[in-house]
Amino acid sequence: MVQHFKIVLLWIFKLSGLFAISRLLTRRCFTIVGWHGVSFSNEHERLPAYFVSAQTLRKRLVFLKKHFQIVPLEDLICQHAEGRIKPRQVALTFDDGMYNFSARAVPVLNDFGSPATVYIVSNTMQERVLTYILLIQDVVFRTSFDATPAGLCQVASSCSLRDHAAKRACINRFKEEYLKLPEDQTLQKGFIAEFAEGLGVDIQDDLSSETWRYMFSDEIRTLSDSGISVQLHTHRHHDVVHYPDTIFQEARTCREHVERVTGKKATDYCYPSGYWEKRAWKPLQDAGVRSGVTCISGLNTSQTPLLALRRHIDTEYMSQIEFEFALSGLQWILYSLVGRNTFFKLQEAT
Repeated sequence: MVQHFKIVLLWIFKLSGLFAISRLLTRRCFTIVGWHGVSFSNEHERLPAYFVSAQTLRKRLVFLKKHFQIVPLEDLICQHAEGRIKPRQVALTFDDGMYNFSARAVPVLNDFGSPATVYIVSNTMQERVLTYILLIQDVVFRTSFDATPAGLCQVASSCSLRDHAAKRACINRFKEEYLKLPEDQTLQKGFIAEFAEGLGVDIQDDLSSETWRYMFSDEIRTLSDSGISVQLHTHRHHDVVHYPDTIFQEARTCREHVERVTGKKATDYCYPSGYWEKRAWKPLQDAGVRSGVTCISGLNTSQTPLLALRRHIDTEYMSQIEFEFALSGLQWILYSLVGRNTFFKLQEAT
């Protein structure tokens, strides 16, 4: 009921011209939009927080192409340094470097002639690496079981799977156990195999398919040669809050690997899991990083710190009208009118 009321209200705002007026008033701000995965089939139905469908991505680009100039992130950073932002600009970014970016997102981007940046986890480039964290979530949403068996994957108690909230809690519990494993693909594969078998889900096709793997270095090089900007998402996806002692090494190692593959400079960074804090800026700068994108939604100005750029993360959960509202700048204006300065303040994830 609340969601229905929200959608009706947003349509009223749009039809009354408020979206268009807001885009005009915020035209000297710039927007960064972020995605993670683009589905091969129906992954977006089970994991809508991570995957969008190619159709949804296409709808977003139709809107962005009509109302904004889609530019490389590099252009926005240069304009930021000059202190003068050209009107109505947006940059497109994709996190993690999964193969679906090359196979599913890039063809759509090419149809629109849209530049984009992809952030790479560099220890995934040299051999076939799967994202077992996502596969754990997918198994939970595919199983017909009402609960996990006690003792499954060293988790002593049974976890309920009766509703969405219970499934999310179950995912978090098994992710916690999974993350205790050494960074060894054999052990990680054994964990997901036991987990899936325990829940009666056949993942043999998943383990051999392209859905869950990262891009190889030659695929990344091809993308870079075609004009896609390849940038930094750390070497092992270690965030700066939970792994503060590895910030410099993770960024520098990632940069070395990416630049070796592409032959191009890589100095733009995406904070893993959206966690960021100011104390990370110095080691990142020491590693040669000049910009960092967060998962904090909002607009950017010439005064926004380059190492704390706001970014709108799009998901399949979001309807088209909600996406257009988020990109209009209207929320920014409404918050400023009621004096809620917290909307403008970048909140550190600590």
